Amino acid sequence: MRNLFNLLLGILLFYFIASLFAVILQFDGGNSFDNIFLPSLMFGILVAALPAILSFFKIRETTGALLLGGFVVNFLFYFVGYYLIKFFDIVNGRVVFGFDFISINVNDKTLGLILISLVSAGLSVILQILADRK
Repeated sequence: MRNLFNLLLGILLFYFIASLFAVILQFDGGNSFDNIFLPSLMFGILVAALPAILSFFKIRETTGALLLGGFVVNFLFYFVGYYLIKFFDIVNGRVVFGFDFISINVNDKTLGLILISLVSAGLSVILQILADRK
């Protein structure tokens, strides 16, 4: 039951990331539910499998290990999704967080992948920590 919850959490997190970075992360046919479902399902599987991946490498499940492992796994997912499977396209653009308070210009596609990986890893760890609290 916990793995199913983590899977659904990962799917919803990917939809949030896709809408947050809609300026630079564009899917074939637009950012509709149908075009984002398969990548979000694969992302959800990776988020649910992250504790198992860490335990396979004999790494204790701490917040730092989840963050670093999540960054590596997320970056590999976005790298493979962009360069090999062509799930989405990274375009140059200006990402604005908040009300023009923080803005980041993405001029390089690899920088865009790193930025998206950092944000998604941080959000997934925060959500897992909050889900563990009762």
